[in-house]
Amino acid sequence: MVLRWIQVLRLPHPNSVLLFVLPTFFLFLIVPITEGALRNCYNLPKIKLVGGTLDELNATYSECLHKCGETNCCLGFAYSQSELRCYLKSAFDSSEEEDGWTSGLMGNRDHGQRVILKNVLIEGSRRYVELPSVEECHQYCTAFGMYTWTPARGDEVAQCQCIQRIRSIRYVYGAQSSIFPSESSFSH
Repeated sequence: MVLRWIQVLRLPHPNSVLLFVLPTFFLFLIVPITEGALRNCYNLPKIKLVGGTLDELNATYSECLHKCGETNCCLGFAYSQSELRCYLKSAFDSSEEEDGWTSGLMGNRDHGQRVILKNVLIEGSRRYVELPSVEECHQYCTAFGMYTWTPARGDEVAQCQCIQRIRSIRYVYGAQSSIFPSESSFSH
């Protein structure tokens, strides 16, 4: 599974900043969107996001991607290539690795250039570094373009995982994950 970074949309909001709050059973995100801002979609091939379906429709992949970008509260989508079916997501509780599916996560921070997921753990490599704060984790993982940070609990220390390939995504209270353009994506 290779994560691809794609710039996708111009959102049609006239000269104003809109703030949306996405209340779900595990995500509380503030999404700033400005006129003319591009929202990135982070493409997750062979990943099916599960739960939190906001809407579903028959569509091509491109139509699904644009519909999510135009829909308030759409965090991402899961797309079935065999059924040509789009499932818009306002939340998700897990993911499954499945052929014939592609999911996408829409940028919700830094003017649509970055995704921040609270209470979501992105699993990739199995190597962790002990870092006390999410800010230190972000800086440490800048070259990778993705990270997951989990806070200290009981006898466990806070852990940071830099990720290049996504194996799965799941709900974990207190975790914070981010996907953002890595420095290497600007050199292409």
